[in-house]
Amino acid sequence: MNKTEQLKNFPINRLIVSLSGPAIFAFIISTLNMTLDRIFLAKAVGTIALAAISIALGIQMLIQAFSQLIASGASSSIAIELGKNNKIGAERMIGNAFMLGIIISIIITIVGCIFIKPILILYGATAESMNYALPYTFIMIFSTIFFTASQVLNNIIRGMGYSKKSTINFVSSIITHAVLNTIFLFIFHMGIRAVAVASAIGYLVSCILAAKFLISDKCVARLHVSCFKLEKITVKRILTVGLSALVMQITVSVISMVFNHVTNKYGGAIGQAAYGIIYTLLMIIYMPIMGLGQGIQSIIGINYGAELNKRVKETMLKAIKYATIFAIFMFIVIELFTDPIVLLFGGAKDQMLAEMTSNGMRIVGLTISMIGFQIIGASYFQYVGKVKQSVFLSALRQFILLIPFAIILPMFLGISGVFDSFVVSDLLSFGVTLFLIIKELRNLNIRIDQTKEKLI
Repeated sequence: MNKTEQLKNFPINRLIVSLSGPAIFAFIISTLNMTLDRIFLAKAVGTIALAAISIALGIQMLIQAFSQLIASGASSSIAIELGKNNKIGAERMIGNAFMLGIIISIIITIVGCIFIKPILILYGATAESMNYALPYTFIMIFSTIFFTASQVLNNIIRGMGYSKKSTINFVSSIITHAVLNTIFLFIFHMGIRAVAVASAIGYLVSCILAAKFLISDKCVARLHVSCFKLEKITVKRILTVGLSALVMQITVSVISMVFNHVTNKYGGAIGQAAYGIIYTLLMIIYMPIMGLGQGIQSIIGINYGAELNKRVKETMLKAIKYATIFAIFMFIVIELFTDPIVLLFGGAKDQMLAEMTSNGMRIVGLTISMIGFQIIGASYFQYVGKVKQSVFLSALRQFILLIPFAIILPMFLGISGVFDSFVVSDLLSFGVTLFLIIKELRNLNIRIDQTKEKLI
């Protein structure tokens, strides 16, 4: 039984564990690596390095937005095509997605290098933080082609159901980064450049491993040079389906820009550093849920393409259940252990940083329990190709709600208003997501009943 047939027939719980498990593990390792980067930088360079990383993070999210436009669009579409047993169509998408990634990477690199200083200022860099943000961002932009190729190819591998292989590639990249980062930072004393160079080499390793697998006979649909020629219909479908991922990542980038300006206005460099730490802690919570979401992508996509709606419904509901249980657990952890966690990020050296970060994290943590439902809900609509709902949910929480509240609330509440904006936007977007998911469940139930009638 090949991979596609397994996804159509194996028990859902077994598939979720086998596919989401590796993805969750990879995200946990990635989050741990990101956390250690921040801790090491705080100790080796200082608080200003954390502020610089927070500024560069917004630009990195912008680059990732265009990578995910292709990666998510291709992987979701490929899964649906394989569900229809259309191998030729899937391979055409793989080749087109790879070429799109290369083209977009070249454009980003050229534009980024020309306008690097104005972009950094736009994202909140000050005269103090520019000296640290500039070298880090310059190296990051130059490594765009490795980063994008890695994102696109590994997402495609995961979308076809090879979650373990994708995870191995991802973890290999992270291990490479962690080892080189330690060497560059503490032996060669490269400062903030250490993180950027180590990341670039890590992306290259992941890219090579992914490409090697996709041209091998082990893959159900392969990467062929003959499929590199861009086709209008294929490109349009990839970009249309991936639009929600683009919107989501761009909003994250814009949020980073807005929050860097707002936190600097009401809290200075310490405010920017506090936001950077809180963002890192939020990623520790979000990434395992995102790993679960990525793990179910091939299950939902292939079964939806095969019109196995009962399995689609079961997968969505179980993923929401597991994500919510984890989110509630993390809410308890955050509320109980915020102070000792913050001390790891240099809070012991800077009392103002520790106090601002602890207070902010406790506020943001109030609606953590709702995050799992929202992430899985938005992901589901993307995986079944429902672009409007997916784009709307992706934009709602972070762009339509979070940014306006982040600008308005601090005018009345000061720096705490920045963190209050997370709570308000989460409450409102949770209600909208719940409404759309209930509506979708009704549609699935109708399709399930129609399938039963056909069998009778």
